[in-house]
Amino acid sequence: MNLNSNNKTQNEGGYSRDEKILRLLGLAKRAGRLIVGAEKVVDAARSGLISRREGIIVVAAGAAARTKKNIRLAAEEDGIEIVELAADMYEIGKEISGGLTAAVAVLDKNMASGILNIAGGKEK
Repeated sequence: MNLNSNNKTQNEGGYSRDEKILRLLGLAKRAGRLIVGAEKVVDAARSGLISRREGIIVVAAGAAARTKKNIRLAAEEDGIEIVELAADMYEIGKEISGGLTAAVAVLDKNMASGILNIAGGKEK
């Protein structure tokens, strides 16, 4: 399932959908449950690491079309959920790595489920 959204509007609690997801990504990073970078995410998807952990992939809106295609193809092999944020690569990177970040993989089932809930997807 590919959840595409450009929702930056504020909702309950004063935080937008993307802000809530970015906060969860920061938490996942601090917990050591995040793979950062498009190439690493594709490799993890192809190796089965993400699906074994019941994780998801989060992609920045500004990621290159080829990057998004490679991630989508790798994710489809194992039925991995993808959430695309309206946030750009700088916003994601600022929250988790300090640099530009096109994609991350969340390797924690509960955090992944929380992100899908926020994004409007189904819970795993």
